[in-house]
Amino acid sequence: MVAGRRHDGRPLLHLEHPTHVRTERVPAHNLLWFHWGNAEAEVLYDDVTLAFGGKRDEAFRATLNRLENMNIPRGQDFLVALPGTREERTRGATRLTATEDAASRPKRHSARRTSSSLG
Repeated sequence: MVAGRRHDGRPLLHLEHPTHVRTERVPAHNLLWFHWGNAEAEVLYDDVTLAFGGKRDEAFRATLNRLENMNIPRGQDFLVALPGTREERTRGATRLTATEDAASRPKRHSARRTSSSLG
């Protein structure tokens, strides 16, 4: 068992287990990044990663406590980080303040009905 967290702090549990085979649907044909058709193939699995909503998540706490009570060996904790820095990820994006956003919108003139126009 290895406990970790996502970039935003939500917890993850990564569990390794004996390999088992599962029959799954897979693309029948693959060419570069194109996949088409339906086929079945045996897929090997030897690990699973469980994602949780937060440290207070009851399922997370119960699972972690149960694994610890069973004396499952624990590996080194990890962090799943987004690639690059925040500046690199937001390059080219512009952020407007509320006043800039309101100033950039076209003015809308609503046609108000008066009592004289109704009747």
